Amino acid sequence: MIDSYSFSEEEIEKDVIKDCLLALPERKNFDTEFKVVPESLNNKRTKKFQLSQGIELTIRSDAMEYPDKIVSTVVDGKRVIQIVCEDDDTYDAFA
Repeated sequence: MIDSYSFSEEEIEKDVIKDCLLALPERKNFDTEFKVVPESLNNKRTKKFQLSQGIELTIRSDAMEYPDKIVSTVVDGKRVIQIVCEDDDTYDAFA
């Protein structure tokens, strides 16, 4: 299962993690009498973008429409990320 997983961080060594996980049943007496149903796992992977110091944009993997809601542009010589905001409280926090 881990062979098909795509890590969000490139520096993570998949083989090292795989070896550690495979050693757990013997080292920690894990139960090995079950099978994983991949469809039952709720995958909440995220993609993170550093906008500026202290400000990070996080997009969950289930946000399929985000390319239509986030665009980049240049305003007065400054690079700007524009985001469509549908939540009133979030919008009002920046108004």
